[in-house]
Amino acid sequence: MNTPATAERERVRAAYARRTHADRYDGSRPDQIAMSRARAEAWERRLTRLGRSLGRVLEVGCGTGAVMRWASERGASHVLGVDVIADRLVANHGCRHGTSLALADGSALPVPRSAFDTVVCSTVFSSILDDRVCRSVAQEIDRVLAPTGVVLWFDFFRDNPLNRDVRPVRARDVTAWFPGYELALEPVVLAPPLARRLLRHPRLSESLERVRLLRTHLAGALWRA
Repeated sequence: MNTPATAERERVRAAYARRTHADRYDGSRPDQIAMSRARAEAWERRLTRLGRSLGRVLEVGCGTGAVMRWASERGASHVLGVDVIADRLVANHGCRHGTSLALADGSALPVPRSAFDTVVCSTVFSSILDDRVCRSVAQEIDRVLAPTGVVLWFDFFRDNPLNRDVRPVRARDVTAWFPGYELALEPVVLAPPLARRLLRHPRLSESLERVRLLRTHLAGALWRA
């Protein structure tokens, strides 16, 4: 049966198959390093303020494993990464001691209720264009999150007119999908198109990143009120 989740899953797979400039997301590029640093620093600040440790971690849409490696290195007791694209799981180098992978849909997670202390969503919801599926994924995250658990969030909130396969996700969207949750999200990351143009000018890029109006992503945490 072609459910909204099935249709959205196939659309996402097709969108990734059409992607060009794969090196644009190479983790060794200065702009990608800066993005990863800003994301990690925002998460670290929020975890410290909440007094939480990572514990058991689930990453929805784990891709090739950069965030899984961060969680493992930060001391997570176990890290499970799920993704709908098999090739990305094959390329995932996060599978080390204490980590595992699963080919799974975020709207039907193959794990029991309250199984994880931390759920990570990094540029996941912006790739889902159907609000019904966003709500289903959020409900699944709520189901598998422990009562005192936390959701670590990273996604862009500004529109990218050059990429119609994604959409901006604003704080009000997160609030609608996660009713009953507290949000603490902050703008981070210099606009990627600008950051790419400044690859050879890291000092200028760092200076511009301090300008809030030039930031494109929200990073932080959600937890039950």
